[in-house]
Amino acid sequence: MMMHVNEARDSGDAPVDNTAYLYIVDTGYQPNADSTTVVTQFDVSDPNYLLIAPESPHDSGWHGTAVATVAATTDNKIGYAGMANLEGQRCQLIVMRISQDGESSDTIRIIRALSYIASESGLHPGAVNLSFGQKPPDTLNNDPAIQLSAQVLQQGGFQLVLAAGNDGVPDNSPEQYARRVAACDQNGNLATFSETGPFKACAPGVSVPVYTSTNGTTPYLGSGTSFSAPRWSGGIAIIMAATGMTASQADAVLLSTGSQLKSGFVIPNVKAALDKATGH
Repeated sequence: MMMHVNEARDSGDAPVDNTAYLYIVDTGYQPNADSTTVVTQFDVSDPNYLLIAPESPHDSGWHGTAVATVAATTDNKIGYAGMANLEGQRCQLIVMRISQDGESSDTIRIIRALSYIASESGLHPGAVNLSFGQKPPDTLNNDPAIQLSAQVLQQGGFQLVLAAGNDGVPDNSPEQYARRVAACDQNGNLATFSETGPFKACAPGVSVPVYTSTNGTTPYLGSGTSFSAPRWSGGIAIIMAATGMTASQADAVLLSTGSQLKSGFVIPNVKAALDKATGH
């Protein structure tokens, strides 16, 4: 309701016949009965093995599956409403598995995954969701190598979206080429665990219904900026599918049309974003 997804679905602007493309850089993805139509997964989990190869979708932990739920899984029977699926399962997920143990990764594997997305021919531009991170001041956003990767992605029509972090402290690194997303609750209050700083993007990230690779189709409520970032990424995906915009252009539309919270953060208004993007 806060993000006006239902109004967007009923507006006639939804990309009914177009495919949205969304990249998840995480622990992997465990398919289930309500999975998106197409899931492609690549193994970037071994820091000592440079070859990036396709693999069968699976989750080395649970986090990537949960993140992908928020971004792209729609199941009206149990209340899941993936942001990138305004009309059915029309989002193609491209998953980069960067963790062997389902919990840890490092900057080397993350940069390899981002570089592959930016350089591999045949990959459609889209939002690149990265819900991994470290406590300030050593955040991914504050890493020059990550910002360079984000810049290269932008030049190729992609947009890197970062979860702001769950330490409840400021991240004062500047907003450059990556979009950071904070978390709020269902009443629009900034989540106490969310990082803050010189950035404005926000999305609901408290008690979010998700699938995990361990709980199957049993509803599970998760909290964290890990679940607010894919909502922003999904918003980018549907605007791109509706208009042919680049990911950074769609990201700018989301930010300019969003609803401002008392805290000054901005959450997506999908109906307003589609109206602006499609000229309605």
